[in-house]
Amino acid sequence: MQKKLKLNLIRADLLPRKEKLPFMMVISLWLFSLLIITALNSSVNVEFISTMDKKMSLEYEELHLAKVLEEFNLLRKSNSFSSLTLESTSLDEKITNEKIRVGQIKSILVKANDPEFRVLEALSNVPSRDTWVTQIAKNKGFITINGKAMSSTAAPIWLEELKADPFFKKLKYKGISISSNIDLTFNFVIRFQI
Repeated sequence: MQKKLKLNLIRADLLPRKEKLPFMMVISLWLFSLLIITALNSSVNVEFISTMDKKMSLEYEELHLAKVLEEFNLLRKSNSFSSLTLESTSLDEKITNEKIRVGQIKSILVKANDPEFRVLEALSNVPSRDTWVTQIAKNKGFITINGKAMSSTAAPIWLEELKADPFFKKLKYKGISISSNIDLTFNFVIRFQI
């Protein structure tokens, strides 16, 4: 019986090495992106919920103001003139205080309809698969959205979904620029005119 010999002519130091990201780095990148997505989503949800609460409180304040006015009119129609003058001054103060509060709530709601808030709300409505936003800026009538993408086609696909949102349909699309990075991701900049 002959003994078979195995001869390896390739040196081990010449073999290609598989380079892998350290496991902790992969986990930390994944957790960081999850944290950013969660933070953006929760801040938009909090703003939306607070806006809805303010709208509901505004409606409550208007109903309360109507009730105070109704009480004032009932007192005006009553026959007790001595108590009417005392209560009418207190009711006048209540009415002015209620009008001030309603005005404050209305000014807060006007701020909630500001384009910056509307951009965040619209971005939360558009799912991003392989893209993430790194910066949103409003400058001289333009809204600029900076971000990163996993592929060169991910940003244009996301842009089409973004342009389908009702808020972005109202804006004039000005352009997108995409550049590649060393880490095989792609930077993108999208501009809309307000």
